Amino acid sequence: ARVSSGIGVSANSARGTLLLSEAGDNSVTATSLEISEADSGANGNRESRLTLGGNTNTLNIDTITVGAKKGRGLLDIVAGGSITINGTAGAPALANLVVGDNNVNTSTQSNGVVDFRGGSVTGNFETISLGIHGQSTNTNGRGVGSLFFDDGTIKANTITLASPSNVGTSAGASNT
Repeated sequence: ARVSSGIGVSANSARGTLLLSEAGDNSVTATSLEISEADSGANGNRESRLTLGGNTNTLNIDTITVGAKKGRGLLDIVAGGSITINGTAGAPALANLVVGDNNVNTSTQSNGVVDFRGGSVTGNFETISLGIHGQSTNTNGRGVGSLFFDDGTIKANTITLASPSNVGTSAGASNT
């Protein structure tokens, strides 16, 4: 199973918003979750988002991608909520988190934000990648990825920050 929001050919037209229950508990099990991934167009102000509810949220998902290619995505939580993230099989399976992954040949910036401030997080990851710019010969694009939390624990075997990976380079001030 796959859960997607704001996935489309053009960032100028694709936009999605999903708000999970604020009153009840939420549980999602899928192989992948993609929030905003666009193949063409500038990302402009078209942000796609998934907002987790104010009670207990469980995501058992192998790969979570927020803001890919030319997309602009946000994963956040209602104040007072809690989130537990594992791979599809649940604990102890590990998930992968990719935020701000500009993996196309473009001068456009991808933007991804994961903001769990105001909630509590337990995250179990194989990899966390924030701000990636790869597979591009265009040196003006970049990947911008941010992860915020103020309560809880996030564990990862590998964390990659601000990487102009693969064949590309980034002339932008930074991949963050």
